[in-house]
Amino acid sequence: MGVSLTFVLGGARSGKSDFALARATRWERDLHQTVTFVATGEARDTEMAQRIHSHQAQRPPGWVTVEEPLNVDEWLVGHSNRPIVIIDCLSLLVSNWLGQDVGEAALRDRSQSWLQAVSQFPGHLLVVSNEVGQGLIPTTPLGRVYRDGLGWLNQKTAALAKDVVWVVAGLGINLRDFQVQP
Repeated sequence: MGVSLTFVLGGARSGKSDFALARATRWERDLHQTVTFVATGEARDTEMAQRIHSHQAQRPPGWVTVEEPLNVDEWLVGHSNRPIVIIDCLSLLVSNWLGQDVGEAALRDRSQSWLQAVSQFPGHLLVVSNEVGQGLIPTTPLGRVYRDGLGWLNQKTAALAKDVVWVVAGLGINLRDFQVQP
């Protein structure tokens, strides 16, 4: 595990990104280090472009923004000197991987590469992801591959994290504080 991995989970519009921004701002202030924001979203339509623009406007002006929709694992390995990194979000990253027409085996390989990079990152890392396992069962095979793949990757990423924060209605709860053994 790196110096500090915080994994932030929640539903759509739950406040996950705001939580991650607030924590990174605190780390920036306390550690006197620059924050790098790695965005995985791509503006494939007007609505998504507006969403991305809105998110960009919320970030402090001194932060570095990197747009990396596919190879975040390689980026982490190549930029291990970055002291504070936010990755927003893992759920879009998995969607982008599947958009490259990869099958389940390739998704598992990419996921393993992600886990390796995250586990070896030496800085402070915040990873944002959607919890997708509490909704309806997807009706399409691709939807089920996405849900299952992201659910598995969320579990494995959480296992590496010092803090696993569940965000609901803008309020974060560290699940590590309530963890029980099977």
